[in-house]
Amino acid sequence: RAPGRQRPLAAVLQSWRLARHKSSAAMTAVAKVKAITEPFVSGCRYRPRTTFARVPAFARSDCAGPGPQRALSTLSTLCQRRLPSACSWISDASGLNRNERTRRACSRWFVCAASGEGSDNGHSQRAHEWDAVVVLAGGLKPDGTLPPWVKARIEAAFQFWKSGATPVVLLTGGGTPHKPPPLTRAGYPILESTAMADYLLELGMPASAILKEWSSYDTIGNAYFTLVQHAIPRQWRRLMTITSAFHMERSRAAMEWVFGLEDVDRLCGGELHLGYLATANEGLSMEVVQARLEREDQSTRALKEKAGRMKTLPVFQEFLYNDHKMYSVSNQRVWESAPRTVPDKALDSY
Repeated sequence: RAPGRQRPLAAVLQSWRLARHKSSAAMTAVAKVKAITEPFVSGCRYRPRTTFARVPAFARSDCAGPGPQRALSTLSTLCQRRLPSACSWISDASGLNRNERTRRACSRWFVCAASGEGSDNGHSQRAHEWDAVVVLAGGLKPDGTLPPWVKARIEAAFQFWKSGATPVVLLTGGGTPHKPPPLTRAGYPILESTAMADYLLELGMPASAILKEWSSYDTIGNAYFTLVQHAIPRQWRRLMTITSAFHMERSRAAMEWVFGLEDVDRLCGGELHLGYLATANEGLSMEVVQARLEREDQSTRALKEKAGRMKTLPVFQEFLYNDHKMYSVSNQRVWESAPRTVPDKALDSY
């Protein structure tokens, strides 16, 4: 509980013995959470310091019934008390049929990335645990509105701000090269970050707590423009990144590449602390998620290969503006003539 110390979910579970709920079913549910959490926490890299634990919510047939559900509910309450910045949304399996439970088990993750000790819940009553929450863009519907999986990201960010865990939310993304942008009635493009900002305003968040970057058109751009447009000028050192479960591995790799470049910590004012929260793949079928995950695997491997060769900010900037298909002048017409590289099913998630 010491201020500033990392508190992975596994550490909380390890010290918690279910004093109030000692049924064998409840103990089994908690044991399963521990078994899945601990390998991810123990395998974390702490440069930049990172706590990353992903737990599929146990919305399965073997966790239906009062025992496991009571344990998961108590666990959720515990996390909210002890780790205010950990969004402990654990889906409720009661009342769901078998197919729906299976779908949720595959699509809904719980990611804990928290530091500090529990304290008062009011937004103005406790110190902020994150300098900013960064929400990565996830596409728009043809009419310019947000799809369900993007709304899930925004709602998670709103809860961070509402609980007082962060003073500001940064919304990233101008659009995607994989689809033409939706247009307003006046014929202007609708930027993804602008659509997300509109939704945050609808939820009740003040405009003064919302920031945008609309220069990026992919995940690498999300990370880079977050760094140069906001993190360095504002001296952010503690960042929570939110994206959907299907997008998390590549997002984490991109953030750790960009924010792990040489001298970036000095430019940001000190040691960096990066956290990650993966939200549910809401509104996407299992076929679409599977197609997108296959695409993500390929992109993540390519990203990591580049990260192994580019270690400094000047080298990265040279790559971005001279070689990257999204940002270099030599490639600016590629997307008009090149054949579609994203499978039709995966395209539904952009």
